[in-house]
Amino acid sequence: MATLISSTLNPTSPLLVPDILHEVFRYLTPLEHLVPPAIPFDLFHSSLVCRCWHQEARPLLENIIDGTFRSLFYGYSCTEDESEQIANLLVESFHNGVSYPANLIERMTINISRHLLHSDSNVNPFEKILKLPLPKLNELLLNIDNIPVLRLQRMNDIITRIHPYCSTLTRLTIVGEGGGAKYHRGIQMLIDTVSPRIKSLKLFRYVLCHRTIVALRRCTALQEVEFHDIYHERDGETPVLSWPSLRRFHYSLAGKLKCSHLNKIFMNKTIAALAGCCPLLESLVFVTLGNSEWMLNIDRAYILLGRCRKLRQLCLAGDNSVDDNLLNFVLFRQGWLLEHIDLEGSTKLTGEGVQVWDGGWPKLRSLRLAGCTALRQSFVEKVVIAYPKIHEIVLPEHLDSGVRDFMKRNGFCRRANTWLKMEGWQPDVAMAVDNHVNCLQPTQQLPWFRRRISLRQLRQ
Repeated sequence: MATLISSTLNPTSPLLVPDILHEVFRYLTPLEHLVPPAIPFDLFHSSLVCRCWHQEARPLLENIIDGTFRSLFYGYSCTEDESEQIANLLVESFHNGVSYPANLIERMTINISRHLLHSDSNVNPFEKILKLPLPKLNELLLNIDNIPVLRLQRMNDIITRIHPYCSTLTRLTIVGEGGGAKYHRGIQMLIDTVSPRIKSLKLFRYVLCHRTIVALRRCTALQEVEFHDIYHERDGETPVLSWPSLRRFHYSLAGKLKCSHLNKIFMNKTIAALAGCCPLLESLVFVTLGNSEWMLNIDRAYILLGRCRKLRQLCLAGDNSVDDNLLNFVLFRQGWLLEHIDLEGSTKLTGEGVQVWDGGWPKLRSLRLAGCTALRQSFVEKVVIAYPKIHEIVLPEHLDSGVRDFMKRNGFCRRANTWLKMEGWQPDVAMAVDNHVNCLQPTQQLPWFRRRISLRQLRQ
């Protein structure tokens, strides 16, 4: 087959008229409106018969190849038979000197849950694919959720066999508990394999055991980490040890997963570690909605926020320890950089003790305060007037009726529970001057380095 694609065709060999060949291939092309798109295996295999057929079929395959292979198995579920056909197609294409489908693959989903549910064979199509040269592959999503108990060992075997071919990955997502730490040997080997290069790691409903934490500590190039509904095996130890390049840290705990003692220990150890080894942190997200008990050690939170000098996004949602003092502290130190603030569910936050000065938060674009049951309307009005660049505000329900007219006068329209700034809106000059003077705090309350800025803007 390799000689058919690469060699010159025999001019005396019988050939179909190109128009007829093209018409035949069109019948093999799937309908465009199918979602997910059907994979025309017959057309793919026809394109590998000879160079003439390949040249005729290639234009019909362009969009299909781009949509199917750039994100392989992503967003749709293949049967075991389809997965095997795709693997064989890629192998056959490579052996025939046609490497473009494999060269397009940038990310790949391995749904082991579905694979083991519908197959009793030892066939591993994922290993076949990963053995090929995949120069652009950089992201892997591994689904190990809801694995039957009797097939957990096979899950571990599959991951153990594919991990040597994953050394080029820079992004890894793992979904599911996979039977617990007892069956995570393959995953720990996978993390070890990608540790020198990995920049993004996301874990959903995963069980953090000591061996996994040790493997994560070797991932010193990490820039983005997300932990969603993580279970802790013991001691609540944290994997954060030496992540000097980390820019985004996200930890969320859903309401159905109760706030356990190990969760609290993990959170507080992680906060202390982030403060000590992550000077480049730009986004800090802790979401504990649905858990009435506070999670953060407030003293450690102050230390962390004091050291995050490049913070652009701050989310402390559902934490009862957040109050006016903490918000003041953050805005005083990082206010000039912050773009997004989310304090949803902070029941102690009123806004009365928060200093709002003109030009204090010049880049603020989004402010989310849903569930802040003690929030005062006066704070919202001061923020809207003082910071014209803000384009999104989410407010608690008790302020709905009180701020409606004010928000509309200042160029906001409401969608669901979110107030959005209308594009191109310009304030009336008289109204803007009146609002501006009324909202300014007395100059003596401003920090010394803000006073000249405020006075200059007031003169203008």
